Amino acid sequence: MRLILAGIFAGVLFSQEADCGAWTLPEGDAQGIATLQYSFAADAFDETGSLRSTEPFEKFELRGYFEYGLTDAVTLVLEPQLRRKSQGDEQTDGLSRVAFGGRARVWKNDTAVASVGGAVSAPGQTDSLVALNGSDTEWEVEGRFLLGLGYELFNLHGFVDAQVGYRHRLQEPADEIIADLTIGLNITERSLVMVQSFNTLSVGDARAPFTETQEHKLVSSSVYRLSERLSLQTGAIVTGFGRNVLREQGVFISVWRSF
Repeated sequence: MRLILAGIFAGVLFSQEADCGAWTLPEGDAQGIATLQYSFAADAFDETGSLRSTEPFEKFELRGYFEYGLTDAVTLVLEPQLRRKSQGDEQTDGLSRVAFGGRARVWKNDTAVASVGGAVSAPGQTDSLVALNGSDTEWEVEGRFLLGLGYELFNLHGFVDAQVGYRHRLQEPADEIIADLTIGLNITERSLVMVQSFNTLSVGDARAPFTETQEHKLVSSSVYRLSERLSLQTGAIVTGFGRNVLREQGVFISVWRSF
C-alpha cells in the first residue's frame, strides 16, 4: 500500500470536480505533497488472523508525491520515500522506494470519471526487517483501474474514489491484488474530511523470508486549505485486520502545494 494515496486529493475537492485520484490534472498544472508519518506495532496478525505479541516495532517515514498534468487526460506521478525503522536491536535508515507512473482518463461525464493507471517502483535499501514491513528490496510493477464519483450531501460537495489493481512483485514476494476506497466530504469551504480503506491480498507463492499476506488498513484524516495553493492534512492509520502482517498504528501530517 502507498499511504500517500491518503493525500492525493489535496487542494482538491473544494470545488465540484476533483483533480486527483481517478481525476487527472489539467495540462500544465502540478502538485506536490510532503508527508511525515510515525507508526508502531506491539503485536502482529498470524497466519489465521489472530493477534500475537511481537517485539516492538517503530517506523518513521518521509514521503514525497509529485504529479504533473502532461495533458488534460494524462497525469505523470513521481513518489520517492525515505524511512527509518527499528525492531529490538535492529535499525535501518535510508531510501525505501522510488516509484514513477501515471494515470490516463478513459471516460468522464459531469459527475464521474474513469481512468487507468500504472507504476514502476524501484527498491531501496536491503534490511532484515523487510519481511515484517512490506518489501523494500524488490522491483514492483502495478496496474490499476480507477473510478471517481462526485456527490452532494445536505448541500455539501463530496467524492468517492474506488481503485482495483494488480501488483507484480519480482523474485521472492508474492504478487498482490489491490482494492482501495476513499470517501471525502467538504464540511466547509476550507475543510475536507476523508475516510479510507487500503487492502492487499497475496496471490501466488512467496519465498522465504516472505510469506503470503493479507492486510486491511483504515485511515481517517482532515484537510484544511490554508490558502489557494497550500493545504495541511492530519490523520491516523491502523491495520484493522490481516494475516502475517504487523498491526501497525500511526499518525501523519502532510503539506500539499499546487502549482
